[in-house]
Amino acid sequence: MKKSAPFAVIALSALALTACSGGGSGATGGPEVGTEPPVSFSAAEWALPVEPQGTWLNSMANDTVRVDFYQLGIEAATEDSAWADTETDEPLFVAGDDVVLLQTVITNVGEEEVVLPHGQGDGLFDFAENEYLQVSPESYLTGLLEEYGVPSDSRDFDSPAVQEQTGNDNMALAAGESASYGEVYWYAGEQDYTMGFSIDRVVDGEVPDYEDHIISGNVPLPIEP
Repeated sequence: MKKSAPFAVIALSALALTACSGGGSGATGGPEVGTEPPVSFSAAEWALPVEPQGTWLNSMANDTVRVDFYQLGIEAATEDSAWADTETDEPLFVAGDDVVLLQTVITNVGEEEVVLPHGQGDGLFDFAENEYLQVSPESYLTGLLEEYGVPSDSRDFDSPAVQEQTGNDNMALAAGESASYGEVYWYAGEQDYTMGFSIDRVVDGEVPDYEDHIISGNVPLPIEP
């Protein structure tokens, strides 16, 4: 059954506009891209085990956090996309089309605690063949991640640290700790892909300014067909 799209996906986003200079560590102050991942990760008390799977694609890092991206695989979608083309009002893809499964690992590399809204960051998948197309993850297809043993939510809901959480879904990473989760995005064939990624800054349990990020930038992802 076709689902109506929560919002139109063919539009320039604030993330993409603000992150266009975030590809390096030069005068723009953007994150450093492409540093090799650690040998292992230490999961936060509230998080599920952090065990990277698949192929490491790329990373982005600053003095506070580093984010590593892994490709788990390409699978056939089990249902239509939740997002629609604004020109045709048709789903971006239908059941049976290819989707790519990605794993994101966020690590606190600073000395102070880092708070993650909902225990994760925000990603937008960019397509080289359409500069105006930016796609959010497909929340209805997370069951595909089970085969790879990667959760769609970083939080361990059996953990006392999560069960005792009240008032919000913000989760803190202490220095050296990591959290990991998987997401599913449309795969539109062999072309260049970029992940626009950010983590909102939490102040007193709230996100007062959605343009204020702990980290924000664009990361090329060499997706393997």
